[in-house]
Amino acid sequence: MECVVSNEILWQPKELRSKAVTAFMDRINYKYNTKLENYWALHKWSIEHIDNFWNEILEFSGVIVHGRSTDVVDVNTPIEANPPWFVGTKLNFTENILKYRGMQPAIQYMSEFDSNVRSISREELRCQVFKSIAGFKKIGVSTGDVVAAFAPNLPEVIICALAAAALGAQFTTASADFGVNSVLERFEQVSPKVLIVGSVAPYNGKVYDQMPKVFAVLDKLKSVTKCIVIESTLSNSPTLLSDSNLIFYK
Repeated sequence: MECVVSNEILWQPKELRSKAVTAFMDRINYKYNTKLENYWALHKWSIEHIDNFWNEILEFSGVIVHGRSTDVVDVNTPIEANPPWFVGTKLNFTENILKYRGMQPAIQYMSEFDSNVRSISREELRCQVFKSIAGFKKIGVSTGDVVAAFAPNLPEVIICALAAAALGAQFTTASADFGVNSVLERFEQVSPKVLIVGSVAPYNGKVYDQMPKVFAVLDKLKSVTKCIVIESTLSNSPTLLSDSNLIFYK
């Protein structure tokens, strides 16, 4: 196959001065008395002034952080040594996601079996995450615990991930099409306290009952104390509550 190289510009913004990168460059010029005029000049400055650049990025971006670091990074430590960044500063992913308020869509979901788009607003997302945080606290999830999901791509999985992160718990996933052994190989490495599962998995025009695999995983994954089941209207047969550790997502 012949590779064709072209210098043709495919797209460029009409109003560069309105872009965030330009606003950031103006900030740097004003604060540090520089004369950066384009992206490459900014790139060069960022390499030569690593600590100042990333400190300005943190402030300019509006990311919510707690605590303040006097040194962004030890520039004398080689990058391959993986030096710590922003020592003394903490941030929470969920806090930064949920800071956006209003009725604009936060999640839009469509199943291959339903052409209707399910839309969850920012406010609804906040409400659902806070409810899930309360639920996680009730079953003993806390900082450092691991919450795992063996489920299809569902809004409820995102909500649970945000709730786990809010509590300082770790969140990991396995695809719904994984076999039992593959799920165990992944999750046994991290010993999840809570397992979130989908009762079914739609794929390529068919609906697959996931509960036999779920019970097989639970039989081997002894670290799990609670299993949260996200039920689906696509299921033809209801899941039987044969284990007191099963909780149905509501």
